[in-house]
Amino acid sequence: MAKERGRRAAAITVSSCRIGQVRKAAWVGILFPDTADRATRNGPSAVHPRGVLNVVRMPQFLTNNYLRSRNLLLRWRWYVMYFLARAGRPVVIERPIGKARHRHAICLLTVTPDTDQLDFFRRLTDYDIYVVCDDNTADIESLNARYDAFVFVRMDEMHCLRRGFRQLNAFVKNGVPSSWDKALGYFYEIIPERHEHVWFLESDVFVPSVETIPAIDAKYGDSYDLLSQTFEAFEDVPNWPFWHKHHDRSLPRVRSQVSAIRCSKTFIDRVGKYAAAHGRLIFLESFFPSLAIRDGLRFEGIAELATILFHKRWEPGEFSAENLYHPVKDLRLQAAARLRFR
Repeated sequence: MAKERGRRAAAITVSSCRIGQVRKAAWVGILFPDTADRATRNGPSAVHPRGVLNVVRMPQFLTNNYLRSRNLLLRWRWYVMYFLARAGRPVVIERPIGKARHRHAICLLTVTPDTDQLDFFRRLTDYDIYVVCDDNTADIESLNARYDAFVFVRMDEMHCLRRGFRQLNAFVKNGVPSSWDKALGYFYEIIPERHEHVWFLESDVFVPSVETIPAIDAKYGDSYDLLSQTFEAFEDVPNWPFWHKHHDRSLPRVRSQVSAIRCSKTFIDRVGKYAAAHGRLIFLESFFPSLAIRDGLRFEGIAELATILFHKRWEPGEFSAENLYHPVKDLRLQAAARLRFR
């Protein structure tokens, strides 16, 4: 059991690559475009709606030394993997992907991980915890031993751009993929349909108690595809300053504050298919509710997320254990306020 936890805790870095760029002793995932029978049997694989992500061990496997080798078997293996990779879509994964331990997950969206927050979320033992980093240079390897049940994820920006996972966050300059783009890309492409629901929480979302999220899940069950703050149509808020970011007129014009949301595996799949079809996404505050409405998914603006706001200066006395709150950027205030709910 300890060995399995250690494997899950290892940092995962995903990036696109050409077949000759694979590093020594890397794990290589090849996303095959059609059926499972095209996958090799050298490693664990994850069933994907559009094929199979097959993870294979590659120690010095694609080096020129293999091409020059007199061992015909080694040369044959090189050519087989080369053409398999050409037929699929290779990505580099620094560690193998273990099995999910829980049906539900929490994904923290950060620039760099904060240990006080991680200490709190470690207490939510009924959820798999993922931490997606904006900063790909962040030293997350040092956190692995301390947070042995977490998965720390870094996604290469070029990988996200090539897959269409971009433009979810309108406040990121130059169209660089944000942690939102990386997180949705990761759950859609690398570990598809792994969890029934995933909570996506920005780092300035305040969760008062370890009972808050489980209580919301118990109240609303598994039947909703999207839980968020209240939905508002264009006719109700025509002066919302970001309607110009809603580029796709085929989607209804609806918005919601989505700094904290719960998404089903079905909803994540629809987001991924939209990215594949259009080569980009659109501003998340209008995209998420609009996509849910267009595709006939079950969604709800719930009272427990009514306190997810764009701007407010929260006072500690305003917090209750039933709701999530945004924005609370002072992480020391978050830690102090939680003492009331222990």
